[in-house]
Amino acid sequence: MGAIATAPTSTTAASEVRAAVASDGTRTSQWVSLRVHGDGAAFAWVLPVKPGTFVDLASDAWLESLEDATAPRLLPPGPTPPLSCVATLGVELDGDPSHVAPVAPDAVVAAADPATLDAALAGWGVALPGDLAPLVGAAGASGDSFLALHFPAGAGDTRTKTLRLVGTGAPTLPFAWTRSSSPVETVSVKTFPSRTCSRTLR
Repeated sequence: MGAIATAPTSTTAASEVRAAVASDGTRTSQWVSLRVHGDGAAFAWVLPVKPGTFVDLASDAWLESLEDATAPRLLPPGPTPPLSCVATLGVELDGDPSHVAPVAPDAVVAAADPATLDAALAGWGVALPGDLAPLVGAAGASGDSFLALHFPAGAGDTRTKTLRLVGTGAPTLPFAWTRSSSPVETVSVKTFPSRTCSRTLR
């Protein structure tokens, strides 16, 4: 969700998206994080933001717990054993539940329009892919602003801190912005009615 802006020679791109959405149609909360792979160069994560949206960095434990709780469990073949026997037979978890230390942005810019966004990205020495220009223009024309989070150079495989966006209206997930020279390996989206999510977070 959102786009990765890099230097022209960088190979950095999103390789995984994790997202959770809680909405009742009038109020929406979204949690999202990216896994970014490449040459370890600095990059920026850019998202369109609807008017009136509140944005902050959230606990990464929420998405990690959600991923672990909803991952498929594979039982051994044969007759279904009693629940008391499952633990001794072993259950294979489909996926990797291990914790990956996330990286926080070292700078954040809120841009009111595409021109301000381009200027901010240029100041960091990065730019969005040229084929995203129509999407950026359409978002700006619809009244969206833009959030750009800068991540410093580091490891070639980076997990971003979880970003939480809370606003009004139905949820929108701008996956069309997530471009990569290779397929994005995993897109995990969990959706909940707001009342379910509020009970879970207490």
